[in-house]
Amino acid sequence: MRLPYTALILICGITATLEANSTEISYLTTAQINSDNYQDSFEAVRFRKRGEDDAPASLWEFDVSSPNDFCYNSTDKVVLWRPDAGKKGEELQMVKVDSEQEYSISWPTKRYTMAWPSSVSLIDGEYLVGIGNATNKVNLHQIPVDVDNVQNWMEKQGCMQQVKMLKEMKNSQPATGI
Repeated sequence: MRLPYTALILICGITATLEANSTEISYLTTAQINSDNYQDSFEAVRFRKRGEDDAPASLWEFDVSSPNDFCYNSTDKVVLWRPDAGKKGEELQMVKVDSEQEYSISWPTKRYTMAWPSSVSLIDGEYLVGIGNATNKVNLHQIPVDVDNVQNWMEKQGCMQQVKMLKEMKNSQPATGI
């Protein structure tokens, strides 16, 4: 009985197909990859760069690449974040839904973050945020000054990525007061 194994395409372009009774190795050249078979056989993959992460590094970094809720306490601390570095000339489009106020801001080249633009009013409510080919609906919530438990308040608002970060920060702090 012959059991075929999965064929692997390695970075160096070697395709290996292994079966129980034989070994076959062939080389894949760039001439064999054309637009027809690329579309059918391969999935586009964005390789991660060193230091790149799937989530913002700070509690106050607002992810523009996906629909979400974001809680903030101070407008001067909010930073816009995206998972891939900005390409030259890419524009960030923002629309405040209730007022239909539109903003267009140039994203800094090769940067993952940028400060909340001073030209855009940061107020509670729904925004449409678009960059590249993607547009996302986001909800911004200002944290009240008199709230007792910020983490619970954020959870009720749906700011789950920030709640997760708060929990991780709480768990990583050493225990005190023994």
